Amino acid sequence: MKIFNILIGTAPFKVFMSLLFGTLAGIGYAFLIPVVLNSFTDNTGFETLQQAPKYFLGFEVGNYKFAALFAFSCLIILATRTLSQLTLLHVAIDTASQLRLKYYYIIVKSRLSNLENVGSSRLLASFTSDVKAIVAGSMMLPELLISTVTIFGMMGYLWYVNSEIFTFICGAILFGCVTFMIPILLGINFIVKTRDKVDELLEGVRGNTYGVKELKLCHAKREDYFENSLIKVEKDYRFLNKAVVTIVRCATNYGDMMSFFIIGFMAFVFLNFNSVGQGEILASIMVLLYVTGPISIIMMAIPEINTANVSLKKAESLFDEMPLEDISQDVKPLPTWQTMRFKAISYQYSAKEGNETKNFSIGPLDFEINKGEITLVVGGNGSGKSTLAKLISSHYLADSGQIFLDNHEIDRDWINSLRNEVTAIYTDFYLFERLLGTTKSADKETVEHFLKVLKLDHIVDFENGRFSTLDLSDGQRKRLALLISFLEDKQIYVFDEWAADQDPEFKKIFYYEILANLKHKGKAVVVVSHDERFFDVADHMIVMERGKRISDVKKITEKAS
Repeated sequence: MKIFNILIGTAPFKVFMSLLFGTLAGIGYAFLIPVVLNSFTDNTGFETLQQAPKYFLGFEVGNYKFAALFAFSCLIILATRTLSQLTLLHVAIDTASQLRLKYYYIIVKSRLSNLENVGSSRLLASFTSDVKAIVAGSMMLPELLISTVTIFGMMGYLWYVNSEIFTFICGAILFGCVTFMIPILLGINFIVKTRDKVDELLEGVRGNTYGVKELKLCHAKREDYFENSLIKVEKDYRFLNKAVVTIVRCATNYGDMMSFFIIGFMAFVFLNFNSVGQGEILASIMVLLYVTGPISIIMMAIPEINTANVSLKKAESLFDEMPLEDISQDVKPLPTWQTMRFKAISYQYSAKEGNETKNFSIGPLDFEINKGEITLVVGGNGSGKSTLAKLISSHYLADSGQIFLDNHEIDRDWINSLRNEVTAIYTDFYLFERLLGTTKSADKETVEHFLKVLKLDHIVDFENGRFSTLDLSDGQRKRLALLISFLEDKQIYVFDEWAADQDPEFKKIFYYEILANLKHKGKAVVVVSHDERFFDVADHMIVMERGKRISDVKKITEKAS
């Protein structure tokens, strides 16, 4: 059982103690019926055992020795069952927390290209649906153990009472379990398909939420999206969910009635061919009625555990799609440098376009980036500009080629250190609600100065390391991201179409003042741009076309315009 293995991996001793307490609770449950039966029968029948009554809290208690034993057994069951459940529940919560932490670390340590291919919808679905299902399945394990031990204990008592009845009931329960598992095994296929539809549902909701402006403007587009990306997926999910619920509920109800089927067969068929005493009949019926509850719990636990195993398998497959980067996680001081040199750099990647996966590549490329200079990366759409920018910022790792800081080669042991010297603002940047890392210590006066420079001082306030609002226009959000990059004060600045959302006045400020200021401070500045009017700020220009660097600058800039 995969879910059991992951719990053991989290806290083996606690899992062992939970199993031990669960076993004791099951033994205690199995002990109750013999105590009750022996309180009013002897070895020959229904004769009441005569004991002088005792009084407890004003109530007369007959057969007080058995009553005390019964009460003591109940207390033992209460304590051990609660300990078993709570212990494993705590382990399940710890496991869920560790699983979420694993998501956090895998996201930041995996290749960005793999993360982009997986997509936020699948990650969110796994983070919410799968973790929840794994915890729910884990919580059923103590109940499954207690119920199983209880049934085995009661079967042992039946064997003591009458071996023929024991053999008959064991065979009947085995038949019932097999016939119960057949639909459950068929239902696993529906559980897997239902889980897969959750990814599609969340992707549909994501598109509906983030694409609402586009959908509002075109009736045909909206109807097409609703019909094929929302309603169709919703219908499929509803059908699969109903199938799962129907199979599980029918199988569970069948399991609930199993004891009564056995009682009926024993009363109306079995006794016609076997000589059984009344005491043995009473004991058998009580045992069968008593195990109805444990059998029902087992029947309900099995689908939950199957769902948890499916979710665990889904999460593991997602982790397999996001292998960790083969780089050192250490951050070491870089040697002093002036020129960042790329030699024969090439990179291949795949991306989904509709239902198809297409392969792209850039390179091999040779170029340099110098401190105190501005390098523009230009070219037409799809030429590889943004991919090249991500290679420069080390978000993408080159498949071949070399990177040098002066004469010092940046290999896999130094990538993380290089990243620590880069600040980048891409088109899909994210603004955190508070300052992080080294920027936390930024004083209010410095931040307010930059807010004024970026013309945000009348919109955003800064207090206790937080900005008063992030509810800004796209252009204003980029300015706030730029402010944070100033506070970080890194050595390499990468801007991907940063000025695209700015008004003409602020575009001039960006190209002629902000970039000039960074250049003056000795920063290496890389700007991906379409703005031909400002190409004159460049000290160097990298012109891209179909993943290659070309030499005819005038031709490609005309084409880009």
